[in-house]
Amino acid sequence: EFFNLASGRAVSVGFLLNSLLNKTTMKIVIEQDPTRMRQGQIRTVTGDATKAMLTLGWKPVHNLDETLNDILADWRCRVR
Repeated sequence: EFFNLASGRAVSVGFLLNSLLNKTTMKIVIEQDPTRMRQGQIRTVTGDATKAMLTLGWKPVHNLDETLNDILADWRCRVR
C-alpha cells in the first residue's frame, strides 16, 4: 500500500529553489535550459496525506523550512 506524506499546500519549484539559495552565502547562478523544458507539464500538484492520517494516524511534525535545512545539511556533509 502507498501513502502520500504531504502538507496539502502547493509550493512551486521556484519557491523551493529560492528558499535553498537564501540559505547559502555562495554565489550560485541559475540558468534554464529551454531544451529540457517539458511541454504540457502539469502546472500544480498538491499532495494529500488524508489516507496516511486516517489509516496510520500520521501528521506532519516538521515544517518546510526545517525540512529544507535538513536536506541542505545532509548534502553539505555529502560533498565535503
